[in-house]
Amino acid sequence: MTMPGLNFECYGPAARLAAVVDHVEVEALRRREPFRLAEVVEALSESRIRPRYARIGDRLEERDAEASADEDQDDAVEVDRLFTRHNVESEILSREQILGEHYPFRLDAGALVPRPRVDSERTTYAVLLAVSQLHAGGDRHAWERLEEIAERVFGAAGLTPRRLGGLRGGFAQFATALTQALQELRVGPASFNPNALVRPGTNEAGIDLLVRTPHAARTEGAAFSVVVQVTCGRTDALAQKLGEAVKVPFGEWFGWSNSPVPALVVPYGLDRPTRREIQSGYSGPSWVLARPDLVALRPAADPAEVPLVRRLLDSAA
Repeated sequence: MTMPGLNFECYGPAARLAAVVDHVEVEALRRREPFRLAEVVEALSESRIRPRYARIGDRLEERDAEASADEDQDDAVEVDRLFTRHNVESEILSREQILGEHYPFRLDAGALVPRPRVDSERTTYAVLLAVSQLHAGGDRHAWERLEEIAERVFGAAGLTPRRLGGLRGGFAQFATALTQALQELRVGPASFNPNALVRPGTNEAGIDLLVRTPHAARTEGAAFSVVVQVTCGRTDALAQKLGEAVKVPFGEWFGWSNSPVPALVVPYGLDRPTRREIQSGYSGPSWVLARPDLVALRPAADPAEVPLVRRLLDSAA
């Protein structure tokens, strides 16, 4: 049995099971009928797909291109143990427990079905599912959509976000975009040296969004509270992405004694150990917002985002 489009490595080594369950959810939406979990488990077992990563003690490391037949067999056994029906069901039940009525699916007799009386395609959950899977399938524009979604989610949560890439027509130099964002947020640095802020463009600056929280005006030294990196990247690159936001030298630029909190936005789910590992290289406070966090902040999708879901389902047909 083959299952086109199923790639359990697409989110990285720490999110294999999440990638499989996402594929099941896409199939349930596309078919509009119960999708048997046994179908995907059988497909994974029979394919004996060779993982890109192998477990070395308690670590996952990228494998060499050459591997013996014994190593292939060991990895196939590891895959079988991970992708059991019990584990897939447990991941689904965990999502349902975390999100409650905002999870647009339910388990029914060993199958996943869209939740009745819910327009699943118009949920933030489905939109983020679409972004994750479209990006995994090679759609590089999905990352740009995620920036827009993150801006709307922060706004729905009562915060004041500004997306740097969306300022000045999207082609702004970093200093220009940052200046405009600070003006729109109605905050200003203690001092400002535009020459120190020249960078190739907003996409290379290590900042995708600035977010002002209600207490930002009372925060000494920081004109806004959160600096955000948005990424569809794999789990093995997320710590580096958070680090890009951490390394932005706000003190040098503006003379601030405190720096904004760095945050990372990811469209798929992350378990707690993976979140802790991502944040372990930074001693100060930081945020890692994955799909459940974004859905909780804004369950219903914006109408402008819904076509992403249809595009995914049409491509999966």
